Amino acid sequence: MGIAVVAREVLMESPDTPGYPLRISLARTALSPSEAMAASMTPGLVVSPSLLIAAAAAGAPDPALMAAAVTDDLILDAIRKGWNAAAGVVSSSPLPVAP
Repeated sequence: MGIAVVAREVLMESPDTPGYPLRISLARTALSPSEAMAASMTPGLVVSPSLLIAAAAAGAPDPALMAAAVTDDLILDAIRKGWNAAAGVVSSSPLPVAP
């Protein structure tokens, strides 16, 4: 569900958004759900630092407590932050140069 929410947000973006063609393509694909689509997006969520921290903060290995600690807002934020990577958008920022 969260992927669909963010996909709809992406569809409303300006064409001037960096990586727009790839972002829009992923949004359209995400809104045509399939098991393959879900499987391709899930690993990025599972390793999201904010979701891992929230689950760990539950203080117990009980899956129900861990799931309760991961809020919808955290899930949506993780999807938004991972959208470019999932779409294949490469950052235009220069890589740091070692001294």
